[in-house]
Amino acid sequence: MTMVSVALAGCVKTDQERAVADGAAPLTQEEAIAEFRGNTLSGKIPQYQMRYVVYYSPDGRLTGAISGPVTDRARGTWRVTESGQVCNDWEKETWRTGPACNTYYKHNDEYKVFRPEGGVVSVSQLKKGNPANLELRPDLEVAKSQGSLVTIPVEFLRERVPGNTLSGNLPGLGNANYHAFYGKDGNVAGIIPAAAEKDTGTYRITDSGEVCVRWRKWLEAEERCSLWYQDGDKIKVFDAAGNLGVTVVIREGNPEELDDGPS
Repeated sequence: MTMVSVALAGCVKTDQERAVADGAAPLTQEEAIAEFRGNTLSGKIPQYQMRYVVYYSPDGRLTGAISGPVTDRARGTWRVTESGQVCNDWEKETWRTGPACNTYYKHNDEYKVFRPEGGVVSVSQLKKGNPANLELRPDLEVAKSQGSLVTIPVEFLRERVPGNTLSGNLPGLGNANYHAFYGKDGNVAGIIPAAAEKDTGTYRITDSGEVCVRWRKWLEAEERCSLWYQDGDKIKVFDAAGNLGVTVVIREGNPEELDDGPS
């Protein structure tokens, strides 16, 4: 490398350095609260070709939607640290893939988040109020208010689930296909073909009608209980927080030939 190229290499600035040189400054705690509270951030994550909208409710609740390769919605809570970082605590685990707390730099009419090495993570703009009408209520509460859900009796679950397969789509994974075979012996096997993901575990159906599954790998290998409701010819499965997890139909037997033994 010549001396000229070395000198030029030393002049290369990161996205963050260029933004700061152009007047970008991190929000203080007071600024972040004043600007985010009761308003919406609408922006994009260039690396993943994804767009997002997040509404910061004045009462500390949070609701957001993403679109692009994956389309999904989630809720949670938000707060601002003394150093000015905005922390989003999402209820859905699939939304907890990055840092919970981020420093937002205001750059003209944009708000930017940078990686530790200075690359840009997201670019957004602030919109007053909740123009996207993002729903703060859980999916289950909204669905019940629409009157389309029918409670599934525990007797039906205990008769129809063991020995059969649930097939449907996962909203949190771009509506990817999903299959789960519930053995009559209390074992369960699942597969997400598009993601080449599969797992096994155990399940039980409680007297109150909850279906509780403990996967060996998925969902941190913790038992998670869900509520199942009939919605037309489909079954909608909601988690403990009321988030829609999967929409499925019951198929006879084990058509996907899933092995519910130890993986």
